[in-house]
Amino acid sequence: MHLVARSCREVPQDGPEHRLCAESRPLSERRDLPAYVLIGDPGAGKTTAFEQECAHLAGGAALVSARDFLTFED
Repeated sequence: MHLVARSCREVPQDGPEHRLCAESRPLSERRDLPAYVLIGDPGAGKTTAFEQECAHLAGGAALVSARDFLTFED
């Protein structure tokens, strides 16, 4: 099986209505961020993309589902 590298757009702080102006960049370019949220339609490949990123980063990343994230304490 061959998995396609995913890309995404960053939603600017001035609002989601400007997101189409943002350049689509590979998800791998965000590896330097301490954390981020990937939003997309069901079946778009978000979980698979995160699994790929975690595999690439080995022990330097943790995959946390939204369900598990909600159970974390502050």
